[in-house]
Amino acid sequence: MAKKKKINIMVASTVYQNRDLLLQICGILNTYGYHVINSEYGTLHPPLGMNNTAACIEAVKDCDIFLVLLIRCIARELHIQNFKELLL
Repeated sequence: MAKKKKINIMVASTVYQNRDLLLQICGILNTYGYHVINSEYGTLHPPLGMNNTAACIEAVKDCDIFLVLLIRCIARELHIQNFKELLL
């Protein structure tokens, strides 16, 4: 029997003050069989010379699902502008 390919899900967030929540969400998605891509979760490692935001944008291009977690007003225009090209 052929092994099913895991669905790649990029989890981007502004949950900087609530790291535990982010890690719980990533863990739950992993338990459901998704391949979770997230820097805080330890599955996204930017190449040397590339910042975390640029690495996230590149990672989204190879994902099947792009999940964005926005908490309160922490998600200002700067963060949204970083992902604007991916949302259009």
